[in-house]
Amino acid sequence: MSLMKQASIFIIIIGLTSLGSCKLDSPKKADESKNSAVATEISDVSQQANDDGEVLHGLHEEHYPNGQLKSSGYYDNGQKTGMHKEWLEDGQISKEGLYKNGKANGPMKWYSEKGHLSAYGKMEDEKRIGIWKICDWQDANFCAEGMFENEVEVGSWKSYHANGNLQRENIWKDGNVVSSKCWDYNGMKIDCD
Repeated sequence: MSLMKQASIFIIIIGLTSLGSCKLDSPKKADESKNSAVATEISDVSQQANDDGEVLHGLHEEHYPNGQLKSSGYYDNGQKTGMHKEWLEDGQISKEGLYKNGKANGPMKWYSEKGHLSAYGKMEDEKRIGIWKICDWQDANFCAEGMFENEVEVGSWKSYHANGNLQRENIWKDGNVVSSKCWDYNGMKIDCD
């Protein structure tokens, strides 16, 4: 793999793992966030109502003009609760996760327009925690895995070559990379550029 390609991949991974600074509570359409799988809407914790102004309670489904299911999930007094799913207009799933009291709480998954799993991990009160895997929106072969504590990257984050060999390991502290190690496609240690 060329040095330029490795540098490009590193920039993608840094961009993907730097999402901890993104504000996650503002709604965005799926097509506006193609470069950031996790920067999509997590939830709106205000009371949600239907087109008639009635506060949502129980199962609620939205559909695209073509009749395709757009979203489905349960509400309790206008707030998301339990499993919620969203789909693109062509029927491809785009997001699914658990909610409690209107906030993302539990496993969350985002999918690309191509159908591959682009990001997954656990959220607690709208914040990423624990182990996460975040992939490039367009190419599932370029992923980073690591830990979040309260929306901040911590500890070891690893990215891999397409053959499964470790490509890069960044050590994060307080949301900043403090050290890096790199390997070539064949697993030989190289300098990180």
